[in-house]
Amino acid sequence: MDIKPLSEAALEAEYLIIVEALKKTKFSKRKAAEILQIDRKTLYNRLDEYYKMIARKQELAGKESIPGTY
Repeated sequence: MDIKPLSEAALEAEYLIIVEALKKTKFSKRKAAEILQIDRKTLYNRLDEYYKMIARKQELAGKESIPGTY
């Protein structure tokens, strides 16, 4: 088992919870934010942070980034 930085592990855990909320609401970001009790802008920011982390990891591994992300 690889040990990750705590910030990365927390971000991944948040992402999984956000995805579950999005699935439950048929991908309505407004409703998902309500369920999670966060502002919709915060939801967008958390998703953006996660996508940037993935892009950095792929860049370090020499892979292309995910389409539609940074």
